[in-house]
Amino acid sequence: MRSLLAALLLLGFAGSLNLTAFNWWASGGPPVAHPEIYRMRGNLFFGIACGFLLAFVVTLWGLIRRKKRQSRSSD
Repeated sequence: MRSLLAALLLLGFAGSLNLTAFNWWASGGPPVAHPEIYRMRGNLFFGIACGFLLAFVVTLWGLIRRKKRQSRSSD
């Protein structure tokens, strides 16, 4: 179950990073009416991506720690 959560968090991180890159590109790339809106959205998605990454790392750390405990008890 935790490995599924880790995979979903990784996918969420990748998707949010993709949205971040697009919005930052749109804020400075092609001429748009309100580039500050895209810049703000890019910053928001970057914060969300950081949250996904943090949750992924914590989940992965828990999986590794749990696996080490299981291997010690079986030895």
